[in-house]
Amino acid sequence: MSITYVAPPTMKRFHRSPAFYRGVLGPVGSGKSTGCCFEIFRRAQEQQLSPVDNIRHTRFVIVRNTYRELADTTVKTWLDWFPEQLFGRFSKSDMTHNMKFGDVQCEVLFRALDRPDDVKKLL
Repeated sequence: MSITYVAPPTMKRFHRSPAFYRGVLGPVGSGKSTGCCFEIFRRAQEQQLSPVDNIRHTRFVIVRNTYRELADTTVKTWLDWFPEQLFGRFSKSDMTHNMKFGDVQCEVLFRALDRPDDVKKLL
């Protein structure tokens, strides 16, 4: 499996930053979504191995305002880079991608937070 990602200058700075909170801003088509996808991918691979099973277990949440935004843009971008046939099953019913590759098991949750009840679910 070979994936080639070349970060634009803004995303290079984003990837290098050790800050606990980071943000990225740019115009449509500038690589923000792809860069954030690869930040998750990188962090999943950097997770320490579990002493129990020698697997790198991680869970991430990708948030947008609405489920329509998630489905139309974010999930499409994610699956373009990390297709199910290579990385594991994506569940449309619960908007979760259970990725498995090498020694990594990564659960990526796609959530909309457009209502107060949605925010409570995340907590």
